[in-house]
Amino acid sequence: MGGKRKSLIGVRAWNRTGLLFLVPIVLFYALIYYFPIGFSAVLSLFNWSFFNNRFIGLDNYVRVFTDRVPLEAYRNTVVYVVVTVLTTNTLALFIALVVKSVPTLFSRAFKVIYFIPSVVSVSAISLIWSYIFHPQVGILNYVIGFLGIPPQGWLVDPRIALLSIILIGVWQNVGFYVVIYAAGLTSIDESYYDAARMDGVNPIQSFRYITFPLLTPTTIFAMVTSVIMAFRVFIPVFVLTHGGPTNSTNVVVYEIYSQGLAAFSFGYASALAMTLLVFVAILTFIQMRVTKSAEEIYT
Repeated sequence: MGGKRKSLIGVRAWNRTGLLFLVPIVLFYALIYYFPIGFSAVLSLFNWSFFNNRFIGLDNYVRVFTDRVPLEAYRNTVVYVVVTVLTTNTLALFIALVVKSVPTLFSRAFKVIYFIPSVVSVSAISLIWSYIFHPQVGILNYVIGFLGIPPQGWLVDPRIALLSIILIGVWQNVGFYVVIYAAGLTSIDESYYDAARMDGVNPIQSFRYITFPLLTPTTIFAMVTSVIMAFRVFIPVFVLTHGGPTNSTNVVVYEIYSQGLAAFSFGYASALAMTLLVFVAILTFIQMRVTKSAEEIYT
């Protein structure tokens, strides 16, 4: 009995000590992560700047969904997200399938090569692409010149400026998702393919009826995370175009920066940030629900 009592006393003392360490950590986490969100939500209800601070209710949100500039920013962001996500995931899956078919030594080397752009500074990458896109001395115009295509104003033509930003996003992120899809492919049991080959199934049918269905959880994860990451695009726009020409590359995060840190309209910038936060939260919830359903189907 005495030993048990001492053991219980020791457990309670350890629990108290653990709480003493846990409470400051939780408070620090809340201060760092949740206080800015709460403060932004409050700030979005004010016309808040260095010169004029007054409560205006939901006027900032009304402005977000009625003014031309933020609507253009959302339109550009949606176009960027849709094209970037579909192109990135399609290319990543194709490359992962090719990498899987080569010997192991070469496949590891290819994964490293494709993954490198994902860990390089986005600012540095943007500066490199500014030289690639240069209208006079850029290598891209030099290459397309061999195909008989005249030089293009990749970053100054409103018709293709957003396409140039999309190209950078795809180039930077495709390697990251190659690794994800490669991991998903290695988790598929080879016995399925052996049985399919014995039944005379061709590679296209094998991909359609075996690979793609069993890769569904990986695909859902890659698609949703790439959507969330794409909605956060900022640095290429900031470094290369500043939202121009004529707002053709203006995106939501850059509009938040422009309104908050350039125009000092902190209330309106907070309203933009909150709308983006809500959208990302909805996407995260959808990811959790759909991924759980897919895991229940394929497990």
